[in-house]
Amino acid sequence: MPPLDAELRQRAGASVMPDRLRDVGAGGPAGAPGCGFSAWVRSLERRALVRVLHERSSAAPMYGGTVRLTLALAARPGTTRQMVDALRFLMRETRHELGCLGCTVWTDPELNVHYLEEWASEADLRRRVQSDGFTSLLAVVETAGRPPDVRFDFTYSTRGLDYVAEIRRNR
Repeated sequence: MPPLDAELRQRAGASVMPDRLRDVGAGGPAGAPGCGFSAWVRSLERRALVRVLHERSSAAPMYGGTVRLTLALAARPGTTRQMVDALRFLMRETRHELGCLGCTVWTDPELNVHYLEEWASEADLRRRVQSDGFTSLLAVVETAGRPPDVRFDFTYSTRGLDYVAEIRRNR
């Protein structure tokens, strides 16, 4: 097995820049507003490291490929900012969970709130759905003005809230 650093650099490819190039420019890539280039590179390196560590762990994923949780929430009038702030607060802890490749929240022009989590495997997502942190996420979802659009995108299928019920029932 190659050393972790060598494997990480190979997986990350061009995202691992020489030190003298890391701090060039203040802006990140398209789609990453307000993100400095160095922070963006570190996030790519972190994602590559999570993937490598996950693949090396003895707990193999149930299915290959990344898994995404996406939420679309209609905030009650005047509560969009509070909902976004609550989700950002929860994201701080989520980003540090094993297997989390990233999470983000944003609003669209109609002030709908969108939330996304990306996980290295279904096993990581299952652990997330069973966690107390996910219970807190569900509490925020319940404040929406109408039923949320919840999607779990797997390599092999897409599911909704039935996935949460299935996982949490076996808790």
